[in-house]
Amino acid sequence: MSNILEKSKKTLEFDKILSILSTYAKTQQSQQLCLTLEPETDYNKVQEALTLTKEAKELIDKLLELPIDHLADLTQIDNNQLNSYLSEKELLSLAKSLRSARLVKNYIRENTLSDSLLSKISAQIIKN
Repeated sequence: MSNILEKSKKTLEFDKILSILSTYAKTQQSQQLCLTLEPETDYNKVQEALTLTKEAKELIDKLLELPIDHLADLTQIDNNQLNSYLSEKELLSLAKSLRSARLVKNYIRENTLSDSLLSKISAQIIKN
């Protein structure tokens, strides 16, 4: 089965599609996520992803751009640093990311239906 999937990805030039998709990403982290996407074979997961994409597109069409000012690169914080202190620069970066998360959560809450998938996901962002 894996061989068929790999052959299909090559035939459909999946890598080129991901490359084009990544140009729309706003941060390096999201660009990397785009480039490492894999096709989904589970029907229910595909349907959920399509619904989520539709909701996100409708939301972005209203605003044109989400209120994301900054996203910290949390990959730089390794397990050893979790038991230590963060630098002032790292703390400020993290604080800016939390602010962006709050703004996005509020925007989603104000501009989507409460039963939408996007609303349910954004509700999991804890208020700081």
